Amino acid sequence: MNATKRGNNFERMVYAYLQEELGKDNLFVPQKTSKIFQKKAYFSRDRQKQYSNGYFDRNFHSRCR
Repeated sequence: MNATKRGNNFERMVYAYLQEELGKDNLFVPQKTSKIFQKKAYFSRDRQKQYSNGYFDRNFHSRCR
């Protein structure tokens, strides 16, 4: 198995774990207002195009009140 496949397998395991813990409300962010994304793309104003995030494979979006 090459390094990319090992990395992708590990990333899937981490994502599944974080999803499970978020579902149990065991993370530091509230479950009802949070979501986990995998390799989410963002719009870059500088480049004027969608940018696939190359540094973070997991993204948390949470709205705390």
